[in-house]
Amino acid sequence: MSQQADAGMDAPKSLREYIVNTAINTIPPLIAYYVLRVFDFEPYLALVGAIITAAVQGALTMVRKRKVEPANVVVIVGAACSLIIALTTKNPRIVQALELVPMSLLVWSFAISGLVRKPNSKKMAGVISPALAEAALPERGWTEQSIQDWHRLHTQLCVGLGLLCGFYPVFALYMIFNYPVDISQFVIVATGPTLVVLCIVFAVARVRRFVGQHDAAADIAVIATGSE
Repeated sequence: MSQQADAGMDAPKSLREYIVNTAINTIPPLIAYYVLRVFDFEPYLALVGAIITAAVQGALTMVRKRKVEPANVVVIVGAACSLIIALTTKNPRIVQALELVPMSLLVWSFAISGLVRKPNSKKMAGVISPALAEAALPERGWTEQSIQDWHRLHTQLCVGLGLLCGFYPVFALYMIFNYPVDISQFVIVATGPTLVVLCIVFAVARVRRFVGQHDAAADIAVIATGSE
């Protein structure tokens, strides 16, 4: 049973990698934007520089890993669309607003999956750690009630955190259309990824605690059965 618990606890490593990747993907484009602004480039051109930086990072990541990953493809395709819009409209606020779309769709998909009681996070947990896939849960010694509670946990996480992150774009749009681009760009880039990371940290902590408690209960049940 302890080996199964260890197999389900690979998430912290993935979490660290996610945080590092978030920083790598966020900081260089932000630096590129403000460096261009220091040299008196218009805000929309500075955003073009930031977008190109992000696209190049995504392409280099695929080349380095020799693997086409969906996330990097989304970044590159999104960057191409943003570049077209930026160079066509020359309106930085429109570019900023449209760049909120991918994140908005993602977080709302999680919220909706929870509302319809088919939480995406449960599927992700099973992909990250096969020992936590739904079909593998009885092999951990979990009872039917534990499996139902597992489903309920992910439903609550998807709804709660999905709605929290889902309303973030409202705040971002307020910043975009009420503050100078130089201020709103920093606030959006700094707070958006940070909010997502904090939500993931919270979710991982809840999952780890749940798995630990129910694995321990399964171990006790096994010992009690063996002693009879």
